[in-house]
Parts: sequence; C-alpha cells; structure tokens
Amino acid sequence: MASAAAAPSLVHVAKVVAVTVINYKVHKEDTETLEVLRDRLRDERLSRDWTYPQAGAQIGRSENFLYEMENLRSSIKVENLQLWASIYDMRVEFIVRDFWTFAWPNDELSFLYRLTRPFDNHRMQRLWLVSALRRWRERLGVSTLDVGEAMGIKHDSVTQWERTASNPYLGYVMAYARAVGTSVHLQLWKREDWIF
Repeated sequence: MASAAAAPSLVHVAKVVAVTVINYKVHKEDTETLEVLRDRLRDERLSRDWTYPQAGAQIGRSENFLYEMENLRSSIKVENLQLWASIYDMRVEFIVRDFWTFAWPNDELSFLYRLTRPFDNHRMQRLWLVSALRRWRERLGVSTLDVGEAMGIKHDSVTQWERTASNPYLGYVMAYARAVGTSVHLQLWKREDWIF
C-alpha cells in the first residue's frame, strides 16, 4: 500500500511477487492521475445510483472488487482497470507521452497499436503498453540496470517484467515510464466518444 515518502513528490508502493517484495517509487503526479480516474468512475456509479453489488454484477464481480478499486486498496492491474471502466461502457486508453516521436508508421509497434483501437479490444493494449515502454528504453539506450537503479529495484526484476508482464500493475508501469524518461497518461473514454 502507498505510504508517504521522504521526497515530497514521491510515494512508495510495495508489491509482493512470489516471495520477493519489490519497492518502487510512483511519482505523485501519477498517483493523482489515478485518483482523478477513480473519482470519475466512482461518480459514474453514483450517477446511476448503483451500489457496489449492482455495479459488480455488470461484470460478474463481487462488491469487494468495486470496493478495492474505488478505495485504491490494492495494487491495480491494467486489466482490472479496464474491467472496472467496462462496467460503465467505458475504456481506459494508456498514452505513452511522446511515444510517436520514436515509432515509425509501419513498424511492429504501430501495427500492434492499431490492433488496440477497436473499443472492446483493450487486452491488446496491455501488450502494446509493455512493448512500447521497452522499445522506448531501447531506443534511448537506457539499460535495465539504469531503470532498476532509478526505480530502486534490481535490474533482474526489470528484465523479467519486460519479458513476462502480461497484466502489469499500473503503479509499476508508471514508475517504469518515469525511469525511462516518459510518463503514461490515462484517458477515460465513453463508447460514443471513442476515436477509432
């Protein structure tokens, strides 16, 4: 869970992976971004006058799922964030700041990005997000050792995450992005406003 950090603009988040505890820093701006998104989704539930059980029933989840999401009680995974938004026929778009300055129109990441565009195909977005951040790091010439040092974790953890992150924790994604000199912005879309 998040706790106050020594630096005023950082929050420490602990994530348990197997038996190892990984501590990484999440920028205050990223925490605020997530809180704004949380407030918008909570307001959407309240505007529909739904209880936790009613909202959770829309996606076959218990009221505990909604309670955890709305209170930011657990480390939120990318897929859970999308699932949460889908309750209200919305989706979250993950935008890597300045990514398109490093991508080419016909490379594999551009192709993968196009696969994320259909409104209901948000699962491809997870793959694109991790791949885009890894490509960003590689194109800048930043090593996993540098990323690990900036995040305050071992570089082996960074390497493993790049290879195996099929449903990453959002806090880790945001901390990784900051460590490689960019950031991930979250855009909440209603189906009728989605730009394909």
